[in-house]
Amino acid sequence: MQKSNCQDPNPSSGVSKPSPLSHHILCAGRFGVAFARFSAATLRSGCPVQLRDKLRIFIHLDAMTDREAREAATWLAEEPCVRPTYGLFGIRNPRKAINWHQRMINRVVDLFASEPLIAFVDADLFVSDPAWWKIAVTPAPPQSMFLYAQTHGLRKERRLSLGNHTFFGMKTALFTVNPTLHKAINTQRVNSDVAAAKRLSREFPCAQLEVGKFVDTMVVVSLRAQALGYTLEDLSQRVEVCHVGGFSHISLKKLIDGESTVGRDNWLRRLRLFESVVAVLQSRGWGRWLNPEHLEKVRVMREKIEAEPTLKEVFLSLKHSPDERIFEKLAQPRDAVPSDPHQ
Repeated sequence: MQKSNCQDPNPSSGVSKPSPLSHHILCAGRFGVAFARFSAATLRSGCPVQLRDKLRIFIHLDAMTDREAREAATWLAEEPCVRPTYGLFGIRNPRKAINWHQRMINRVVDLFASEPLIAFVDADLFVSDPAWWKIAVTPAPPQSMFLYAQTHGLRKERRLSLGNHTFFGMKTALFTVNPTLHKAINTQRVNSDVAAAKRLSREFPCAQLEVGKFVDTMVVVSLRAQALGYTLEDLSQRVEVCHVGGFSHISLKKLIDGESTVGRDNWLRRLRLFESVVAVLQSRGWGRWLNPEHLEKVRVMREKIEAEPTLKEVFLSLKHSPDERIFEKLAQPRDAVPSDPHQ
């Protein structure tokens, strides 16, 4: 049976404008809970005070035992504006939870289908840029009728070339989507939906479809939306975010032997960022929600770096990534109240 402590999953009626979009953080597995709370807290801290009473941040929990989910939901609900749900997707294995990403998105879209636009935020993505709040408000028609999605970045290796136009797949760490359009045109059921990609090729036989190593979440539907004439906006040059991203996939072998397209230096930067984020979460007393396996990876990697002078020198001298620089700002105490971007 699906469970939720969210009493009103689709409260779209009677809302005056401007109103912030409902934000949805997908948190499959206990290891993401502390990150999800920090993501929600950062969203709220950046939200203009005039909009905060209408801000709804849903953290959708799954891939936990009932006891873990209830405990996590109670804890997350302490954060203002946060409405936890759990059990909406039916995920049983937290190690396989990433394979449910597309199905989770489709399910949330179904539940919030009457809203003109909704926002998705990765649990390990933090955004408080005032520019986001010029975007993350309910759009008025006719803009909302032709806008399929807004995405923080494009997947340039996954594309559809049609005539003189080349369309790129969307990334999914931070994005908005039009639920009505998504339900009407989406054929992608799972992350790597080869069948949906084949149907797209048949639908546009004169087009050239490239999906990289695998299809990935939201790729087919975002390409189809553009080919059908709907708009996909790239927000990456307009909104600053900090995204930890992919740390759970790291291993010493990838770091030392270079068995990753990310590259050694970028993994070192991710390690530094992960350590910084963990330090902040622990300073807030949230350490019990961190994954011991991830913390052990940090310890082993640090041990390896300290044991090799050359690697240690690189680790200490590498320029900070944009994500690291943004997190340094996010971690600072906030005294000023954000102003209303619509004034």
